[in-house]
Amino acid sequence: MLSLYIEAFSKGEAFQYHPIDKTDHYLLDLIHNGHSLIATYQNELVGALITCDVLNDTNLPQTIKEKFPIEHSVYIAELMVSQHHRRKGIGKQLINEFFNNKFIDKYTDVFIRVWSENEAAIALYEQFGFIPVAEIIQTKLKADKSETQQYRKIYMHKKLKKHD
Repeated sequence: MLSLYIEAFSKGEAFQYHPIDKTDHYLLDLIHNGHSLIATYQNELVGALITCDVLNDTNLPQTIKEKFPIEHSVYIAELMVSQHHRRKGIGKQLINEFFNNKFIDKYTDVFIRVWSENEAAIALYEQFGFIPVAEIIQTKLKADKSETQQYRKIYMHKKLKKHD
């Protein structure tokens, strides 16, 4: 999972530095306290969707806390697909599986955060009915550690249907 995360978010346009120890701890904490869905191809991990309670997101904007029932909200903390397996429908399959999974029955709302320049991801989330509701600015160190870069991140929201 660690190598997928680093490969998915340290190359290409995302180009961010992710310290191994800190990233490993972050992922283990998410996996331990949330739910994970994985995609494999020929016994290789090629994608993952990891969720947690939205209250675990330390960057959650105050406007979301004020406008939504966050105590009943789930957060898609990570949706990652290997660079070599993108545009093959893996992200879409993971999101479909998420919405068909019984563990979300206890939630009324779902959030996901996306880089504002990741047009493909935004379009995918919009296909599932997510709409933008808030933004934050994050400063990240580039993967080559040459400088920092600011990223505008968009929080997107979708109301979940209540199950009987």
